[in-house]
Amino acid sequence: MKMLHPILGCVLGASLLLLGCGSPHLERPGIPLAWGMRMESPADEAEINANLAKMRDLVTRQIVLELPVEADSAGLPRIKALPLGSFVTLARQYKIRFNLALTTLRPQDLFPRGEIADPNAWFDRYTDEVDSLLQVLAGYPPERVILGNDWRPAEAHPNHFRTLLKDLRTDYRNRFAYGARVDRLEEIPFWAACQEIAIDYTPTAAGDLKATSRKINPRAGEFAAGQRLPIFIFRANIIGPEPALQLKNRLRFWPERTPMSGICINTIYPTIAARDSVTYYGLAQEPEFFEFMEEYRLRTP
Repeated sequence: MKMLHPILGCVLGASLLLLGCGSPHLERPGIPLAWGMRMESPADEAEINANLAKMRDLVTRQIVLELPVEADSAGLPRIKALPLGSFVTLARQYKIRFNLALTTLRPQDLFPRGEIADPNAWFDRYTDEVDSLLQVLAGYPPERVILGNDWRPAEAHPNHFRTLLKDLRTDYRNRFAYGARVDRLEEIPFWAACQEIAIDYTPTAAGDLKATSRKINPRAGEFAAGQRLPIFIFRANIIGPEPALQLKNRLRFWPERTPMSGICINTIYPTIAARDSVTYYGLAQEPEFFEFMEEYRLRTP
């Protein structure tokens, strides 16, 4: 057999080497990782320092603070009064990037009648509540504010929601978004007034992770790109077995043209999932999860 010409052999060898150097990863690189905590009562303040210290150890510099929105006796929205001074002080000390999500866990807590009887009064009150909260946080303002999650009775009044967003964007420099389930993005009528799409994932059954992500993420990404809005996954909802694989699939199959602002490993408890070994959100006993997080963090986009 004749030997290849030395130059041709070098070219072919280099080509094969380059082909072998492609990324073996399906995950979209460079999406910032965040941890979430939810405050429901003044006692939850005791978890703040330990949460931020754990985040520092994990080299994660972004947190999503979820605060509950409830209905008062007149059916109007109120943001529960909680001691946020410690959070602001410690977040500044730890140099943590701070995001705020105003959400409900049970829709009936905010919409006890399943509808908004007086949308003018309801949205006026909500605007005042958000304004008062942002004034309290003015010393260390959140980068983004997520104004609800799957609030269908409020979505039924898109003009009021647009006015709310317009007024807040006029008065504040925060980035304002709305939170919606990943399978309902196309049903929200006021994305044009938002600055970001905040995604709330439905927990995925084990064994169906990759197929579900391959179906959902490209569609959500193309929709966001069509709206010219970035995506922030504020509830990854990683629950149950194979949490590392769940996170991988949350990061996969996003179109390159869709800006991705971040992904939050959320919980419904004041203890971040990284410290939690008790609840179904807990990840403290999942070493593979943290190994993947560290490997992903160190990847070069």
